[in-house]
Amino acid sequence: MPAAAARRRLQHVLSCTAGHAAATAAEVQEEVPDYALSFKPLPDTTEEMADLIRTDGFIRFPSQITPEHCDQLVANVFSLQPETRWNDGFPQKGPDTEYVPHLVGTLHEGTHAKGDYHLKNMWNRHVDFLNLVDQAPVIDTVEAVMGAESHIIGLTGWVTCPGRPDQTLHNDYLPLEIPEDILVEGRVTMPVMIMTAHYYLNDVDEELGPTK
Repeated sequence: MPAAAARRRLQHVLSCTAGHAAATAAEVQEEVPDYALSFKPLPDTTEEMADLIRTDGFIRFPSQITPEHCDQLVANVFSLQPETRWNDGFPQKGPDTEYVPHLVGTLHEGTHAKGDYHLKNMWNRHVDFLNLVDQAPVIDTVEAVMGAESHIIGLTGWVTCPGRPDQTLHNDYLPLEIPEDILVEGRVTMPVMIMTAHYYLNDVDEELGPTK
């Protein structure tokens, strides 16, 4: 479904999270770790946000969800039962019932991998995850970069547990390659063909295990 059409259909749903007020800039400044403050500040306009995607390859949207909403999302993740029809990922067996209490007493108890797993098609499984599809200004930036007819191909809930091995840097999708000198000189501008938005429900610090 085109993102713009999804927005129109979700208007009645979005009122569910109207009570989640955004934090002020001062509150964000106080709450985030020092290293996170080295990121570029969020621009004022959608087009400037889109430009950061084109030039830097990423953009950071601070305080998109409140701590209370974050706690609710975590609870919603653990309330979901994994389903084989969604191809939910449980790659190997390993008891970890303390970390995944939602599996206790189900057919999936004892199947949890001490490393990571993921729940797919989250938008079909709880309205809170559906609402993340249309989160402003994230969706506005996506449409500014990829066009109003861009569409969503997935919404995955990741739980990364102790013992997960490091993941190397990689491309999810590389349809074609262009010599670096051509890109640096600006003779060709590569279009953005796929984007991923990450909503972190835990502080990503050195102890927890930062992303690369």
